[in-house]
Amino acid sequence: DLFDDECLDVLKRAPYGLFQFEIGVQTTNLEVLKNINRVMNFKRVKENVRKILDEGNIHCHLDLIVGLPGEDLDSFKKSFEDVMSIRPDVLQIGFLKVLKGSDMSKEKDIYGIKHSPYPPYQVVKTKDLSFEDILFLTKFEETFEIYYNSHLYDITINYFLNKIKSYEFFYRLTNYLDKRGFFELNHDLNSKTKMLYEFLKAYDEEDLVKDLLIHDYVFTTKKSYLPEFLKKDMDFNLKDFLKEKEDEIKERLNVENFKNLFVIPTKISYNKEYVIGNFILVIDLSRKIWTYFNK
Repeated sequence: DLFDDECLDVLKRAPYGLFQFEIGVQTTNLEVLKNINRVMNFKRVKENVRKILDEGNIHCHLDLIVGLPGEDLDSFKKSFEDVMSIRPDVLQIGFLKVLKGSDMSKEKDIYGIKHSPYPPYQVVKTKDLSFEDILFLTKFEETFEIYYNSHLYDITINYFLNKIKSYEFFYRLTNYLDKRGFFELNHDLNSKTKMLYEFLKAYDEEDLVKDLLIHDYVFTTKKSYLPEFLKKDMDFNLKDFLKEKEDEIKERLNVENFKNLFVIPTKISYNKEYVIGNFILVIDLSRKIWTYFNK
């Protein structure tokens, strides 16, 4: 929050990937910040991080800490919403560690903080968060790590975060996964994707959900093979389409042949904005670039 316009101007000119910012927000609750002897102007942090992200050349990783003295579930929820309003590249959700000899270890009884007796001495309960609350938030953190921080589902997740508040979305998804024993097993990409697909069908048209996930799945795997639950009918003649649009496809994607192309009908297009309609998606799998044609 100490960056001025001169600093931001310098950062705008930095080569892509040269810098990565780790910003320890921890909480946006002013009373909780006082309890841990921190001062932060989150409004300024938000403005500056947003400017940096808009340039697209620097990754910004922010963090929140579960179990801080005086922070209950509602306070964590607000902090989460505050930070997610920025849409950081990564939001790391950590859990308070009470290190021996630290100020927190001396004050833990004041705030009812209980922690594991073994390293890393992670909080398990506070006066404001029950054991069950913290257990849920460990599952919430895992869900968020898989479906947001991984960037495997950016197109799908951001579409729904434009419609549903961030905490509410991941709260519902965590409960959905928990009821189905998700956290008791290891999962591959197909399993994670299918779980998300089944969950999202309750919130929008099934074909639209499928089309969003197809975008993410193909971009992530760079494979033309779709899992069974994402397959759909090709309701147009692919051979005729490629013949008719051959020159235009080659020009738009700068390709000489079609050996790495993936073509599929879709009800949604995405290029920074989402557009609902009837399109044909054409992806060059080798370079992860794509274009759309009206159907």
